[in-house]
Amino acid sequence: MTNKNLWLGMTVVGCNNGSAGDNRVDIWANVTSLSQLNGIWKGLGTETLTTEEGITMKTITESTITIDANTKTMSGSAKVTMTFSGSNIRLVWSSLKAAAISEYSCAAFDDANYSIIMTELIPLTPIHLSNMGGTQINQNGTKLKLPPERDGSPEVFIYKLVRYVFKMTLVAFQKL
Repeated sequence: MTNKNLWLGMTVVGCNNGSAGDNRVDIWANVTSLSQLNGIWKGLGTETLTTEEGITMKTITESTITIDANTKTMSGSAKVTMTFSGSNIRLVWSSLKAAAISEYSCAAFDDANYSIIMTELIPLTPIHLSNMGGTQINQNGTKLKLPPERDGSPEVFIYKLVRYVFKMTLVAFQKL
């Protein structure tokens, strides 16, 4: 008989999504140490704006941030998708694309859906606790609440990836 160890990994986003029957309420406190932020965090945010001309822009931002509290650094990636709609979108689409090309070198376009997609890598960057002004963490360290970027913007929530590793021992029987 031989024993072999098999390590299985599973990554889940640790969060309380407030589903029905869930009575837990987050308790928020200011971040007081970089060690509270150590790990991988994921965020997803949406915002919808409509112009006076009737063009609606829905923005979806997906981000992944890795913070190493020991080295006081962070890195990550972000993908922003802006989808436009409205009765005049065909008339202004080429102007929106031209503006995006001049402003963002990483812009790609989905003409069928009137979308602009931008993907950006965040290089390894030094961080300090002073950079975290207004950032709060929940009681079990699985959610961050970031302050709005500008007046009228929503708060942004990002969630810590929790990695569970299970060790299983496989027992193989050998014929004697």
